[in-house]
Amino acid sequence: MANSALPFPDNEFERLKKLADYDLDYSELQGKFDHLVQLAARIAGSSASYISLLDSTTEWIISSYDLDALQYRRQDSLSQTVISRGEEFEVDDLSKDALFKEKPVTTENPFARYCYAIPLVTPDDNIIGALIVLNSSQIKLSTEQKNSLKTIGDNFIDHMEYENRLYKINLYVDEMMELQRKVSHDLRGPISGIIGISGLLKDMAKESEMSEFLELIEHVDNGSRKALELVDKVHANKKESPEAKRNSNKNIILHQLKEKLDNLYQKLAESCSVDLNIDIKEENLELDFPKVKLLQILGNLIANIIIITPENGSVEVSLNLKRPNLSLITSVKSDQILNKIQIDILQSGNEMPSVTNPELFGFQLVRELSNTINGTINIEADSEKGSNISIHIPLN
Repeated sequence: MANSALPFPDNEFERLKKLADYDLDYSELQGKFDHLVQLAARIAGSSASYISLLDSTTEWIISSYDLDALQYRRQDSLSQTVISRGEEFEVDDLSKDALFKEKPVTTENPFARYCYAIPLVTPDDNIIGALIVLNSSQIKLSTEQKNSLKTIGDNFIDHMEYENRLYKINLYVDEMMELQRKVSHDLRGPISGIIGISGLLKDMAKESEMSEFLELIEHVDNGSRKALELVDKVHANKKESPEAKRNSNKNIILHQLKEKLDNLYQKLAESCSVDLNIDIKEENLELDFPKVKLLQILGNLIANIIIITPENGSVEVSLNLKRPNLSLITSVKSDQILNKIQIDILQSGNEMPSVTNPELFGFQLVRELSNTINGTINIEADSEKGSNISIHIPLN
């Protein structure tokens, strides 16, 4: 099921890393840019339009107008052509073009004939997706219309860049607040001790009528109490209900993670005739944890394992949250036996080989993303049982 016939751009791995850097939850993005695709259809006078992002296996349709699909396999997508060519393209009749006549947009709703597609280019020149307008019959777009559509594409990228910067700033602020909380916790004990000692010294100074010493002790006591008040304010500001933390979109619980992975990857599994089962261990179910990079790591691993699994094979995913040192342990089992190069790429502790085959970039991305959050990957391969990939991700 690999994408062996697909052409890839020279910067494919950098492109995938850029897309992963946005740390997107595609299910939460769906519909967010409907106003842009509606405007695109209106400008073009077309019957359908959509914005999509393309990762190593899937074209994710995050907003669309008069299009039912939410995703296509990469080889079935129009974004693949945009990215491989590195430029816009226009087709008068998709049904008469050998490259496009079997694509789902041609053979299924919206049964498109005309297509105009423009690349979505990041500031560092990575094409992460496409803005595409479709029509059931040929139309003629003027230069002005095409320029207007490109402006919509630029607007989308500007928004993505802004959201990404804001996301990273919020993560940095959270890290600083957590550091502040830890420091304040470490300081509270010594400050309380100083206040206790100063109280004893004040009593002794009063008994001995040491007025100058008593004044000094009172200064120490007042300063310590003010410092303690500040520490207590830090703790008060840090307190947050579990519901508020989950609603911040930064945290997640196991059931939510399972639902997201199911919603995102069951369609890919069905299209590859692979049985995907995602299970969770019945412990720590209500404990929430940060989801930073989780969907990128687990999603890319699951998707790339599905792609290489034989037809009518199965992929079993198990999610388990462990304490006391909070960690997420994910097991991905497949009927497919990983080959040596795939194992060398994924296995923690192995020296990363030089990866030149774009079909393996998805595995390389999983390994690199896992390394950024101190995750470890272990692989067991058996000629009879297939492969078991276990990822251990610390969450503290």
